[in-house]
Amino acid sequence: MGEVVQFQDFYEARAHTPVKLRSDGLVPLQFGVGFNEIDLCQQKLAEYGITSIHSRELKHRLDSTLHFITVADALWINKKILENERLSEQVVRQRIDLMQMLENVDPWLMEGIWDSLTRTDRGEP
Repeated sequence: MGEVVQFQDFYEARAHTPVKLRSDGLVPLQFGVGFNEIDLCQQKLAEYGITSIHSRELKHRLDSTLHFITVADALWINKKILENERLSEQVVRQRIDLMQMLENVDPWLMEGIWDSLTRTDRGEP
């Protein structure tokens, strides 16, 4: 039989992670901004003055690129969208849920995922 794992033991260690470190993690552009279309995401970034987009090539598909923004930028832009745009009640709820997910991002886990999928430099995978 399997062993029971108490998640509280692991959660306590993560709870002490500095907020700045958590906010510096990277999330995919479309996820962070909350739109499926990359052009609309870029338009929103420009509209709200965010200029930092991180791009990485996929390891096994050099013709494909993933675009990321920091969690801090994603939280900030979602806050501004909620403050400045007329949104339906459903969209407001979805944005709040997105912001709550972003606040709980584990930067080390996310960086490990992106490192396994992308090239970190222009050299070897």
